[in-house]
Amino acid sequence: MWHWLAVGLLGLVGGEVEVTQLGGAKAAGTLQELSADGVVVKTAQGDQRLELKNVLGIAFVGRTATPTAEGKSATVVELIDGSTFTTNSLVSAKGVARVTVSGAATAEIRTRTIRSLRFSPTAALDQAWLEITAQKITGDTLIIRKPAKAENSDQPTWILDRQEGVVQEITADVIQFEIDGDRIPVKREKLEGLLFFQPVARELADPIGRVIDVSGGRWSAKTLKLSGDQLELETTTGALLALPLDRIEKLDFSSGNTLFLSDLEPDSVEWTPFVESRTAAARLSRLYQPRRDQAFAGGKLLLAGQSYDKGLSIHSRTLLTYRVPRNFKRLLATVGIDDRVRETGHVQLVVTGDNRTLFDRPISGKDAPIELDLDLTAVRRLTVLVDYGEGLDIADHLNLANARITK
Repeated sequence: MWHWLAVGLLGLVGGEVEVTQLGGAKAAGTLQELSADGVVVKTAQGDQRLELKNVLGIAFVGRTATPTAEGKSATVVELIDGSTFTTNSLVSAKGVARVTVSGAATAEIRTRTIRSLRFSPTAALDQAWLEITAQKITGDTLIIRKPAKAENSDQPTWILDRQEGVVQEITADVIQFEIDGDRIPVKREKLEGLLFFQPVARELADPIGRVIDVSGGRWSAKTLKLSGDQLELETTTGALLALPLDRIEKLDFSSGNTLFLSDLEPDSVEWTPFVESRTAAARLSRLYQPRRDQAFAGGKLLLAGQSYDKGLSIHSRTLLTYRVPRNFKRLLATVGIDDRVRETGHVQLVVTGDNRTLFDRPISGKDAPIELDLDLTAVRRLTVLVDYGEGLDIADHLNLANARITK
């Protein structure tokens, strides 16, 4: 899947980029190559090759946010794959919405792939919008803005209500909405937005990454192709559009292919004290629960003098269980006792996949950090056990730096 990407991005040679790597290191220069083997950036010190699995994103230098959708005509669009963008022009008929994106590009998007439209959003109604759109619906739903008096105030406020039916057509000013067979024109200015009913949950294509444009649009990309001064993309919902290249802010290759354990909610977390204590078990459990993106002592995770922005710090004896998403095939991490306590730390690390042992060995602070690379093909249940080592539970602060699962 990377062949077309390598060929397409060769056309960007000369464009200044900043490549962000795992751990926070950056490489700045001119993009020369992008392939399955890695990224090549021409820097002041010469060509630098970076393995793709260690690249989080490529940012185009000098691109700043310049929103194009402002004022009463602004509409925030959310697709069912999580793609979001703001447009100043949206109309629809016969199940197809026609929109202008990122200031200039036009696209046709099937309404069955749109989750919601929010018209002229205001921060004051953000919470109400989240609450009402979280409710279950059985048909296309208008979210209606209604005035209401606030307590102890003569100033009007707004509340949101809903009405189910069928969206027939959307023009610049009116939504043709069918309720019980009657077609009713509803002015857009009276609405906070609408939800499109999705009767069946569809299985979407896997994203290769995410395209972020300078208008704030975030597109979950299935395919990409450079065509002249435009970047053509297909979203995982099947929407096709061409974004002007000078409107691209970043290409994010972590979103579709990498998930950090510190960003995932484990199915279960079990901590067992070495010695029973009179202190309330719940209080101790909170004290010794795994730390996300920070060490037990506070600050960044440290291994052999290198700091890490992402990862888990785990105290013995802790058992973590995760559900592995579909198509994720490897577990990667840099493993060791945190530098702050490495002289006395000693644990037993056991990783299993569907009750099959994938890794089992002692980890000592006297050891150099270990590069963990485990095959998770077909694994659905991943467990990470940090057990007591030779030093009881003293200084047992194991870091799983940059712990992540990848496709």
